[in-house]
Amino acid sequence: MRHPFCKTGIGCGALVLFFGVLLAGCADEENVFESRARFEPPPSAAQGFLGYQHPEERATICGNCHGDKEAKWQETGHAKAWGALEASGRAEDFCESCHTTGALGNPVDGAVGFAASPEERYHDVQCESCHGPGLAHVSAPAVTQPRASLAAGSDTEAGCADCHRSTHHSLVDEWNGSAHAASAQAVRGAATDPSSSCLGCHTGQGALASWGVHASYAEADAPVSEYESVVCLVCHDPHANGNEGQLRRPLDARTPQANLCMGCHTGDAQPDDVQAGRPLHDPATEILLGQAGWWPEGAEPSEPVVMAHGSSTNEKLCAACHVLEFAVTDAATGELSFQGVAHSFRAVPCVGQDGLPVGGSECDVQGRSFTACAAAGCHGSAAAARELFTIAAAEVEGLVDQVEAFLDQVPAGEEDPDDGVFTVAEGARFNADLMSFPGAAIHNPSLAEQLLNASLDALASEYGLSRPAAAGAEKRGS
Repeated sequence: MRHPFCKTGIGCGALVLFFGVLLAGCADEENVFESRARFEPPPSAAQGFLGYQHPEERATICGNCHGDKEAKWQETGHAKAWGALEASGRAEDFCESCHTTGALGNPVDGAVGFAASPEERYHDVQCESCHGPGLAHVSAPAVTQPRASLAAGSDTEAGCADCHRSTHHSLVDEWNGSAHAASAQAVRGAATDPSSSCLGCHTGQGALASWGVHASYAEADAPVSEYESVVCLVCHDPHANGNEGQLRRPLDARTPQANLCMGCHTGDAQPDDVQAGRPLHDPATEILLGQAGWWPEGAEPSEPVVMAHGSSTNEKLCAACHVLEFAVTDAATGELSFQGVAHSFRAVPCVGQDGLPVGGSECDVQGRSFTACAAAGCHGSAAAARELFTIAAAEVEGLVDQVEAFLDQVPAGEEDPDDGVFTVAEGARFNADLMSFPGAAIHNPSLAEQLLNASLDALASEYGLSRPAAAGAEKRGS
């Protein structure tokens, strides 16, 4: 048995954990004490890392008290890290530090854990890999609380980045250049109130709180001005494997409340959603699902306008394009030079001549990689996807220009947000702004074309303007 017990028919008092060599179980004088060895004391060279109590069962010493966390962890890749390395056929000595329990992932430095005592008890990425050595905690649980770090990034001294980076695992390297990594900067100074709704999507602490995750991590008590950005542990649950990739929510859920990405990437879908003085807030989800935009009277379709990107044929929805693995090999040697995991979250990223993604999105369509579009199974080839992208973007841009040209001709006063009257001009302006939002033309070009054409027809009818034949009616292939 992993836990001591009291050999008595009388109720036991509180179990007292005393980690030296022996443990005394019950404190009541009427109870019969049973003392037993709890675990083999860790080697002094391991410097406080406890490791497994029963390696063959993946039973950690930490699990004696935190059994619920351990049971979930045992289903994750971390719990099978050593076996995965051995089975890979590519095991090297330098791989071991990320497949065992030691200094990586926590603030401790030097040869500790497996590096100091290469024993089976330190195989796999156990609790202490993130929380640090546990001996002090089990010796005085109320005094020492080893809390894992929430932080990410190449400059952190603990956390996921210690292993999930570089050519083999480029997760954090890519994330560093993503909008997620800079998300907290967008609200610092403007959102210093802990109750601000902005924090729930722009910061790590805020996102976890909004999802009902109340874990105790190292940065939990930081002031709002020092909140982390949207880091790894916002999307990934280190203790559970309920969804693919240990994600906190599934990727295929078709409602914003249940989908991992859509929970935050939802915003100003209707004119009433827009707040005065604030730029249009991310409407990507509603555009994808055909639920965004202002429809003139009599023009609203009976069903949401949904293209393949937002349909049931695209099982992973946002992630199908925005999170897709790819590999780049060196042309001269044939060796792997970059293992991309798309944690920059750019669906069609700019790439250099070597095939590696480069920061930012300031490149023309020929400088972008459309590999994900073909690899996800949506398009026959990257070239076909590039062509369709070019056609759709040009059509939507042209329609937006037409709407804005019409709006320049409407009578003064028709776009007055303070007069209490919502006009056709204001509805058309919203649609033009909506479909100018980055990515709108690709998320759902059919919705974009129908909304903008309906806006042009309504403007022409309301204000006596004439327009050319409807644009954007070309049938697309794949």
